[in-house]
Amino acid sequence: MSIALFFTPGAEIAQAVAHGLAQRLGSLADAVSTDESRGSLGWPDLVVLGTEVGHQRPMEAFVAAHEVALRGLPIVMFTIWPRLPPVRDGLGTVRQTLGSAVLIERPFVRQADGTVDETAVDAFADELRGLAGVALPQPELRRRIEQFLTEQRVAVLATSVGDEPRATPVEYRADGLRLIIQTEGGRKLMQIRENPRVSVAIYDPASGEGGVYRSVQLTGLARVLAPGSAEARAAATLYPTRDRIEPGIHADDHRAIGHDRWVIEVEIVEATLIDTTLRQAGYRVRHNWTGRPADGP
Repeated sequence: MSIALFFTPGAEIAQAVAHGLAQRLGSLADAVSTDESRGSLGWPDLVVLGTEVGHQRPMEAFVAAHEVALRGLPIVMFTIWPRLPPVRDGLGTVRQTLGSAVLIERPFVRQADGTVDETAVDAFADELRGLAGVALPQPELRRRIEQFLTEQRVAVLATSVGDEPRATPVEYRADGLRLIIQTEGGRKLMQIRENPRVSVAIYDPASGEGGVYRSVQLTGLARVLAPGSAEARAAATLYPTRDRIEPGIHADDHRAIGHDRWVIEVEIVEATLIDTTLRQAGYRVRHNWTGRPADGP
């Protein structure tokens, strides 16, 4: 679960509330000023926008700059008031921009000493935990990861030795939490032999349509299977043959995988699934799965 807390610069009490929430939520949350946020917002399970009366403009500018991304995320807003606020005021422009993405709004009243009621902040932190969603059961998470791997075909394989990283786009096939990659060779094979720990990134090309995003980030142990070896030929059965060609692959271009190409086998030991469609069922967007420790041979 991840919660992104954004506050407007100069809004000192809103900043204190945001950092107080982050402290209560621990590793689940980060508090950042809107003028310190750069680039993509990522895919947090919940976004919290906080400001004070008189400091709304920077928040309005921040929302306008990230409107597309924010509309695909659940939003909670809070405003610090010098007294009890009128109904539905304060961040009205932000609310109009984000529409139904805004789940709730919470007002906080500034006390005489320039703080807010800590009990109210405690209750708000508990509320945020609930809104961010629940974790998928591990068996269901593993099933969804395996299904996603089966649905996709292209990945980026990252290998490294020392300070020399290498990222290679590859075609793969999945067998549960095992990936089979055919290759003609190259530096990645030498790196795998020296350091079998690899990372693999895969995303759904349809991501971005209608606010949907799906991807997996994998960590695994890789080994190289020599062309023509029994293991390479067994792994090659996951690929189409001349009698079972997939759409878009011409028979004349299809090579005898496992016979004339090297094969990389990756055993997945850690996986992070990001799937915004899970939010509809009340689950978190981001989930982590861990198998046995990736210590290597």
